[in-house]
Amino acid sequence: MNTITSASVSITEVFCKKMSENIPSRFVSALPMVSIHRIEKSLNTYRVNITTYLPSNITPLTDSWVKELNLNSGLFLDEKKIYLSYKGVRKIDTLITKAQSEQSIFCRRFDVEYYTTEKVDDHSLYHIQFNYKLPPNSQLADAIIVINTNEDPETDRGTVTSVRTDDQ
Repeated sequence: MNTITSASVSITEVFCKKMSENIPSRFVSALPMVSIHRIEKSLNTYRVNITTYLPSNITPLTDSWVKELNLNSGLFLDEKKIYLSYKGVRKIDTLITKAQSEQSIFCRRFDVEYYTTEKVDDHSLYHIQFNYKLPPNSQLADAIIVINTNEDPETDRGTVTSVRTDDQ
């Protein structure tokens, strides 16, 4: 299994599958679709599912790019074409609020990183699933944010998702 520990958070790839190819841009969502649920209550272990559209012409991340881009806190996926990185806990401005008066929440940030220099009309649909395990007494976070990041970006976009608590 592909596993890394970053900032005391253990991240394990379950799978990364290309589900479909050659999807025209007009049918593509710019934001990843994300779900999260707790899989081991006592061990603070969570499963994350990401469904996202990425350009069909992703360039594999060479060793020189890995060093230049400082990719050192994540997992390589799909033959080094995708990099899943953990960026720690961040305060995120969002419409999702803990209380009526608050406009920010604390999120664990995960980036789906890739590299392409050309704008494309075709995309591939990926399903990425991973688990992460928090150490005891870890910093609290209300949700996670998953951001698609092109290492040659024009814009990066993300999705904030929280764990359901009504059925646990």
